Amino acid sequence: LTRWTSTTKAHVIKNLAYGTYKVEEVSAPEGYKLNTKVTQFTISEKNRDIKVNIENEAKKVVVNVTKVDQSTGQALAGAVLQIKDSNGDIVYKWTTTDQSEVITDIENGTYTLEEVSAPEGYIKSDKVITFTIDDNHLSHQITFENAKEVYVPDTASVSSMIMMILGIVITGLGLNFVYKNGQRVK
Repeated sequence: LTRWTSTTKAHVIKNLAYGTYKVEEVSAPEGYKLNTKVTQFTISEKNRDIKVNIENEAKKVVVNVTKVDQSTGQALAGAVLQIKDSNGDIVYKWTTTDQSEVITDIENGTYTLEEVSAPEGYIKSDKVITFTIDDNHLSHQITFENAKEVYVPDTASVSSMIMMILGIVITGLGLNFVYKNGQRVK
């Protein structure tokens, strides 16, 4: 009926006719075992909204990192990210693409993920994400966000110019006042 490649967001299928359907995985994401379980569900008048979760077991350690635009959630290419171990040594460094980066076979330990440089037109994030790899935490799905740069006009120079003009006008009015008052005294 339909086929798709999963992403970090839910896949929605609308307007299915009443009936019984099956969902099965035909290929697993990189670094994961194929889930061979077939999930069956039925659409009926009383049962229109169905949520099906397909989970995969990691073949080995898998850290899946996606770099996205903070406001749109769209993948961002061009950021340089790095993962450091607990000693501060860089164990993995890459430039993001419009696809998630899949890192495998990292040894057990605590790691940090940080941005070295932001994509063009975005603000570099100072966020540091910490994650741990151990027997109970073989995989991580990490989404790292960037905010767009916003142009802010240099209002300080405009304010200074306005203050200078106001100063000249006030000084001129003051001199005019003194001059006219000086002429009346005579």
